Amino acid sequence: MAKKQRIGITCWCDSYKFPHRLSGGKCSGAKWAQAYFYTVRQECVYCVANRGSYCEVATCQESIHECLAMIEENRQ
Repeated sequence: MAKKQRIGITCWCDSYKFPHRLSGGKCSGAKWAQAYFYTVRQECVYCVANRGSYCEVATCQESIHECLAMIEENRQ
């Protein structure tokens, strides 16, 4: 059985009082997705969660695992 790949992106949201892994425990990844959507936005162009003026991951309508930015960042 192959090991499950963990997300290696650090999140600084207020789910915890310390830096933590994105999408771990109480962290949904929404704050990270929102920050990416409004600053970098490079991977958002072809993302299924992009609705033009907002990101469905940032509004918790979609999982962080659907976010192309997270997939690409984690791949590196």
